[in-house]
Amino acid sequence: FSVIATQYSYSFNSGLSDNLATYVGLTTSSRIQDLTLRGEAQWFPAEHHTIKTGVEATTRSLRTVIDNQASTTMMTTVPDIAQTEPTRTIELAFYAQDEYAITPDLSVAVGGRATYFGNTATLYIEPRISLAYKPTDEASLYAAYGITRQFSHLVSQNTSMVPTDTWFAASQSLKPEYAEQYILGGETSLWNNALSLTTELYYKRMHNMYEFYDDATFAYNAPPEQQLTKGEGTAYGLEALLQKKSGDFTGWIGYTLSWTERLFPELNGGKPFSPRYDRRHDLSLGFRYQLSDSWDISASWVFQSGQVVTLPTSQHEFVLWPGTIPTTTVQDYPGSQIGYHSFFRYSERNAARLPAYHRLDVSATHHFSWFGLPFALSLNVYNAYNQANPHIWWVTQSRNVLSIYQKSLLPLLPTVGLSFKF
Repeated sequence: FSVIATQYSYSFNSGLSDNLATYVGLTTSSRIQDLTLRGEAQWFPAEHHTIKTGVEATTRSLRTVIDNQASTTMMTTVPDIAQTEPTRTIELAFYAQDEYAITPDLSVAVGGRATYFGNTATLYIEPRISLAYKPTDEASLYAAYGITRQFSHLVSQNTSMVPTDTWFAASQSLKPEYAEQYILGGETSLWNNALSLTTELYYKRMHNMYEFYDDATFAYNAPPEQQLTKGEGTAYGLEALLQKKSGDFTGWIGYTLSWTERLFPELNGGKPFSPRYDRRHDLSLGFRYQLSDSWDISASWVFQSGQVVTLPTSQHEFVLWPGTIPTTTVQDYPGSQIGYHSFFRYSERNAARLPAYHRLDVSATHHFSWFGLPFALSLNVYNAYNQANPHIWWVTQSRNVLSIYQKSLLPLLPTVGLSFKF
């Protein structure tokens, strides 16, 4: 039996201003609090037969706030604050799985989860099945299928180049998201079990996904979920992992080739687009070398395709004469009464991609005993060659000159750690 309490809180604030004291800002925040009671049991009716089962009750409180702010020297606007009152939900679930070895080389696991979600007063069924086959002592194959549901929606403003993640509870109007996933994989040993190679193909179909409209507006004290539209998504790819687990020198090479796509009838002209988290290539390498009984060194290197973003492809300009200037958008030349107005025309949603992300981490660890306890002193360097990976890009304009600026996080960062076990 378990009692689990969690709290998650996220907030983001950004603002831009120019020399005319024009300010545009955005603040988003979400808070989630969970309390879960869980009971689990296992039954072993035979040597090669295991039944797992459990019950679970979760109560959740969720609140989201989106605050748009704008002000100029000529006008100050009241912040547009769109927020949800704290939403309370309850989930009651029962799950079970029957694992049975049909033969020494073939096993099957059949199970499912039944969840009653209070906000929609509906019982949802999620079946799962997996098969594992071992044709030789060095190789195994497996396949799996399952349906999963999520009763809280993560929604990102994909038209923004900054991370603006918000959470919304599922309801009668925001249906719970669910996914169907298919997996086919295998594992084999190489070179007399010196190496192991795992490969996996996956395909995932997602339903009842939500995103903000491109022209979403957040009226004062209005529920922001009114600005959401529904769509579907797919994700598929290949994952491979080569590992060396024994000896003084151990390590791994992992690679993922993947695609993910979204289709929303009311976004991007009804054409598919890539979400922010689409990364075509993901490569990681790592090793650990035991220098002696008391010292070891390790390093890891990661490479990922850059995130997708929406960027301007052209700029349109025109002059507004005095008396016709909208004070909310005007940019005056100093000393002139003529209003100069411009706007960007953007590409299709997320049609551009940031530069690739990569970094190297290294560490050295000294193992010793103190007060009869095993201690480890580690010296670590994060981002050892100080790569300025892009966190966000934004476009600015000054006197008809457009510039792209980049914000990077976490440069070369040395750390020291001390741990012990008792």
